[in-house]
Amino acid sequence: MKYIYLYIILLSFLTSCQYTDISNQFSPTNDTTKLWPAYDTENNLYGYIDQKGEFKIKGQYMSAATFSCGLARVQLIDNSYGYIDKQGNLLVKGFTSAEQHFENLALVTTETEFGYINQKGTWSIILPYNTNQYSASNFSPEKIALLSPFDTSSFIYIDKTGKTMFSVTKNQANFVDNFSESLARFRKGSYYGFINTKGEIVIPPKYSYADNFSYGFAIIKTNDFITFINKKGEKLKCIFDNVKAFSNGLAPVCKGKKWGYIDTLGHTKIQFLFDNAFPFYEGVAVVRKNQKYGIINQNGETIIPFEYDGIQNKFHNGMILAYKRINSTFNFYYINSKNIPIYQWEQKQNSIYPTKELFIENNP
Repeated sequence: MKYIYLYIILLSFLTSCQYTDISNQFSPTNDTTKLWPAYDTENNLYGYIDQKGEFKIKGQYMSAATFSCGLARVQLIDNSYGYIDKQGNLLVKGFTSAEQHFENLALVTTETEFGYINQKGTWSIILPYNTNQYSASNFSPEKIALLSPFDTSSFIYIDKTGKTMFSVTKNQANFVDNFSESLARFRKGSYYGFINTKGEIVIPPKYSYADNFSYGFAIIKTNDFITFINKKGEKLKCIFDNVKAFSNGLAPVCKGKKWGYIDTLGHTKIQFLFDNAFPFYEGVAVVRKNQKYGIINQNGETIIPFEYDGIQNKFHNGMILAYKRINSTFNFYYINSKNIPIYQWEQKQNSIYPTKELFIENNP
């Protein structure tokens, strides 16, 4: 069997309450296309199933990503990347690397060019830099992308026409991030702060760590504690051993090696009962207890029992991919919120791409 893998943005395993950067854990895609990438055992390749578990696009790809902005990125047999629509039509191909579409633009590279294509597959922005000079981000909901230099050049923020909005020199910051909820974190020396979309400092650099804003709050860390701040820089009046981002009005927080959930006032809404916990999406959240993963609702009630060894970080349009491991065999299940398997398949361990882009999972 060829080494084939499902290319979905997922979480890596967290073993304790030690503080961890979670800024890249969640894909911001809000696509409602009711198709999910799945392994087609008849063709030994990836395709797309519908909510009944039936293949609407047969297995023909080395890897397949979730739909975003109505299109899905796929890896073809020749290892190049392209994009398909929900009918399975290959709209464009031939990329050496490719990202999902965000704000209707996707970051791609070819043998000679580097930039962003639109939903028709034609170039919207060809960057005057190459991948040896800069890394580029996806476009944020503020319709801004960030070009980060590998040398001493300035950080550059661009709009969807490719025009430079403003830049930040390495003297001003040794790290900047793209925008989230109209603010971007930056680091000057050893401390983090936030700038607005004009490049103005709105929260001075005074934290030993800060994450991006989510639902009006950002994670911050000092030498003494971890908590949240609002966009005025005001701290939530409670401290924790570890925290994760707010979502759906609740945030997972850790005290004494156990995780629970608080609301935006810092009140405990779900008790500290779990070995690990993750943000709510579509009204439910992934949690871990006794080395197994399950799903709870916003009342803390278990709706999917603790029986999976690995699981995606969140539901996507009403389904989630999980697995049970038996020796070197992985039994994968697409399940709905009632824990009903919609589609399932088996794969041996060496057919799963061995990177952190797999699942929330228990260490072997």
